[in-house]
Amino acid sequence: MAAVSVADAKDRLPALLQAAERGEVTTITRYGRPVAELRAIDTSSAPPPLTGAAALAWLDAALARAGLPVEAEAVALVVAMREA
Repeated sequence: MAAVSVADAKDRLPALLQAAERGEVTTITRYGRPVAELRAIDTSSAPPPLTGAAALAWLDAALARAGLPVEAEAVALVVAMREA
């Protein structure tokens, strides 16, 4: 596991991301102390993103669960979904 400073991480971010994609983990340090790790995200169990009709059906169901009409404004939808 490599360790780099915050400044080095800023300068080398594309290379560090490529290393993460290869499975390498990089520790990012500030003043010599570890503060974060950069690693690839495990997407093997993530569901595929919703698109088209499936996305619209999900949104309609979310509106119904929140008790909002399909014509609800986006802000009202976000507030209702956060409260749910």
